[in-house]
Amino acid sequence: MLSKSDVLDAIDLKIDYIGAAASVEEHGITLIPVNKYMLCAEELLDLPQSEWWPFTHCAFEIQKCMNYVSREEAGMTSCDEADSGSDDAMALAGTERDLSTCTCTLEGVVEYCAETHTSTTLAKLATCKDSDEASKLFKTSNAVADAINSGHPLWVKINGVEYAGPSDPDETTATMDAWAEQVLNVTCQSLGSAVSSCAPYV
Repeated sequence: MLSKSDVLDAIDLKIDYIGAAASVEEHGITLIPVNKYMLCAEELLDLPQSEWWPFTHCAFEIQKCMNYVSREEAGMTSCDEADSGSDDAMALAGTERDLSTCTCTLEGVVEYCAETHTSTTLAKLATCKDSDEASKLFKTSNAVADAINSGHPLWVKINGVEYAGPSDPDETTATMDAWAEQVLNVTCQSLGSAVSSCAPYV
């Protein structure tokens, strides 16, 4: 849905991130700084939605590079491999086309995605990530995300109504596509036909 620029421009998007202890145990030490980097881009650096969302999307396309238990594991794969979807349960490949300047570490991904999609820099994001404001926002965001469906990571609220996505063992390409179509449909019902991508849904 958010690949449609006119829909993205017409909505007020907000993302919250799970960062509870169980999630840190599952995803490794980088989960907390990953969430803080994403929240800095979204909330604290005055980036327009047209920049921070593509930055976030880019980072999670090559998530494997940000997801390691120990620093010794960093850089053991490549950004191209991470973007290929080879380690994804549904083999979903990303859309980044030139990853030749991307280093497959947390900071490498943040730098690549910031340079490719935003007007900010790794240095500014890193300073923000280490700030008290980012720590407070991390806790607030986690509280919101963790309260939904006991921490179920895939959900969206549209005008205050929750639409939960599929979860294991029902998370397949077909069920994800169906959920995405539902989210787009509901969003377009609210936006109306003035948004050209919504014309088929209203």
